[in-house]
Amino acid sequence: MNLKTWVPLVLAIVLGLFAMIFAKNYMDKKNPSVNSENAMKVVVLKKDVPAGKQLTAEDLGTAKMAGDVNPQSVFSDPAQLEKRVIVAPSIKGTPIVQTMLAPEGTGNGMQALIPDGKRAITVEINEFSGVAGNLVPGCRVDIVSTFSGEHGEMLSRTIVQNVRVQALGMHQGDAAGNEPTGPTRSITLIATPAEAEAIELATATGHPRMVLRASGDNEPSDSEGITVAELRHGIASKGDFAQQIELAPTSQPSRESIRSHTRQIKIIRGGVESSTTVEELAVPVGPKWITGANTEELPSGNRQ
Repeated sequence: MNLKTWVPLVLAIVLGLFAMIFAKNYMDKKNPSVNSENAMKVVVLKKDVPAGKQLTAEDLGTAKMAGDVNPQSVFSDPAQLEKRVIVAPSIKGTPIVQTMLAPEGTGNGMQALIPDGKRAITVEINEFSGVAGNLVPGCRVDIVSTFSGEHGEMLSRTIVQNVRVQALGMHQGDAAGNEPTGPTRSITLIATPAEAEAIELATATGHPRMVLRASGDNEPSDSEGITVAELRHGIASKGDFAQQIELAPTSQPSRESIRSHTRQIKIIRGGVESSTTVEELAVPVGPKWITGANTEELPSGNRQ
């Protein structure tokens, strides 16, 4: 190979090296290397960890983190985090910060995931009461129950609103977003003590149904429930039906159901005969269950 061939090749290699060095220096200025002097050692997860797990030495490692890091929010020593409980599913390599941890001394498991003042309650479900398997951990539901009302008529009403689904069966969700597979026979909800009592009473006396809410829908419902009679007349005419009930006639007979009776009476005084008209006892017209009177027992002369 002659000189004319070598010169362009060597020149191209040199220019390429200069371009690579320039690009590396430019990127280092924009993104400081984790090996630079301003990098900070932080504790990270060495593997995926589910919510409610108590951390062990096998779960923890360290890594260099560059940039504006608040030392108060991270940890530098894995020993600080042993036996602490993580409250959210987290993936491998995630730096551990204070907000990811339950308070010190919290036990592992679901007890670490229940907010103060709330309770966890498990309800048996099936394909129909559990929204056909479309429930997932983290979604929110209302609970509808059917029971006997004050006057003995069946009433359906929303007894609890906007409660969080914590788990389906024994599955609480994981960091990878995997959902439970196959049918689930139970659901665990996070509720207030009063809501837990209502749920327990509804499950003991009937078969309540879960009603799935849209994501982000936190508005309360003002529904007062519906009875069989209102359902028979249609939900749209519920108000009209209530008015009809209030205006319904009582069991007392109306004036239109009463008919007056009169009779001519002859009076003879001192051989002089005269007559007068008198009004008899009013007799209700119609059967007893309408008029409230037993007309069958009245003398036949009082009927017309």
